[in-house]
Amino acid sequence: MKILLNVIMRICLIFIASYLVLILLYGFNMANVMVTNFWQQFKYEAGKMYYSSDVEKLEKWKKKETGKEDKIAFKMTDMAHFKQIKKSAKAGDAASQNKLASMYYTGQGVKQNYAEALKWYEKAAEQDFAGAQEAVDAIMLFDQTKNSAKTGDAESQFKLAEMYFYGKGVKQDYAEAVKWYEKAAEQGHVKAKKITDAVLFEQTRKTTESQIRLAEDGQMRLAEMYYYGIGVENNHAEAAAWYKKAAEQGVVDAQYALGEMYYNGDGVEENTEEAFKWYKKAAEQEHVAAQYALGGMYYEGKGTPQNYAGAVNWYKKAAEQGVADAQYALAGIYYNALGVIRDYDKALYWYQKAAEQRLAGAQYALGEMYYLGKGVKQDYAEAMKWYKEAENQWLIDLEYAQSAREKLADVQYIIGTMYYLGEGADQNNIEAINWYQKAAEQGSAEAQKKLDELYDYDMMKEFK
Repeated sequence: MKILLNVIMRICLIFIASYLVLILLYGFNMANVMVTNFWQQFKYEAGKMYYSSDVEKLEKWKKKETGKEDKIAFKMTDMAHFKQIKKSAKAGDAASQNKLASMYYTGQGVKQNYAEALKWYEKAAEQDFAGAQEAVDAIMLFDQTKNSAKTGDAESQFKLAEMYFYGKGVKQDYAEAVKWYEKAAEQGHVKAKKITDAVLFEQTRKTTESQIRLAEDGQMRLAEMYYYGIGVENNHAEAAAWYKKAAEQGVVDAQYALGEMYYNGDGVEENTEEAFKWYKKAAEQEHVAAQYALGGMYYEGKGTPQNYAGAVNWYKKAAEQGVADAQYALAGIYYNALGVIRDYDKALYWYQKAAEQRLAGAQYALGEMYYLGKGVKQDYAEAMKWYKEAENQWLIDLEYAQSAREKLADVQYIIGTMYYLGEGADQNNIEAINWYQKAAEQGSAEAQKKLDELYDYDMMKEFK
């Protein structure tokens, strides 16, 4: 027994010492996530062993624990991304300053801090970065509205509730939204009263459905409360029913949400025709996410016959509003001449836009254009630059998306080959081997073959 206690104590001491080292190296937050990740992995492996004789229970266990792993991986990625963005922001990059402000504002990868968010939004606004000044104004307006609401002004209380509900100028908080709706309703604010009546109906089932129908905005709120399980039991089917009521009255966010639910079979039976219908209604009301989704449906021929012209139309609308994925998709259409005349200039323009937003696929595509001299003067140095940007971004993406592994291996192999051939950099076999090894570690058979050839070549030289 004494020996067992000594073993346990030693294990505990090793764990504590390791934890302290991680804190010193990476900071408390990252260390905490890394330890949690280790514990999660241990539980996952232990569960696999425990349920190994029961296939059904094993699959359920894998699904449950993998979901937890994904959440941890997302958090680790956010922290790493925060550090990268903060460094660029301090160097004066406006886009990074705006992104850093957003991360402070939402608490992504860092503790939420509105004062820091405002500070970095203001820095980005000073450089005329699109949207930064609007964010500053929204935060300032929130503060003014909250101060006015606290004095008892009913309209300000209602506006403050709206801000909390939609996350305008403040982090979305349904509990605070309901609190301020109720305060405004107590003073006779008509719209606030309709909403609180609708919420009360779902909580007590005492009022009639006709009263609910009066609360047009309340339908959207109820849908979101059912979807996220806020104040009521989580029920996606019920959420879909309320989204549909709001969507039929022209509420654009409800139309998009309903399209998503039909597309994914979430709370309703999967139906791409219905998804297309609701995406289109929202897209026609300038809903940018719906425009991108609609472009994808035309591109893939889901819910509608394949139509590249339709895809170009809707992708372009979303791309012009800054959606990186839409910019990348649009560039690909022009690059590959899908239903349009091949246009390398347009492809380059949109790849550049998406690459500037750190979309790895676009960075890789730019590298390829410069490497092959398609649409631009062949420039190996510029190609190397963009390939390395893509490699760096895919390393970050790899933390939460295993699908990035193959792409990462591909770009690492290309960089290795460029060093091997002296393209875009001085010829350097050591660097080439370094990059081939990275690619091989990601599963690249081509890279491993190249390594074998290089090692055999070196051995033959030594033998001679």
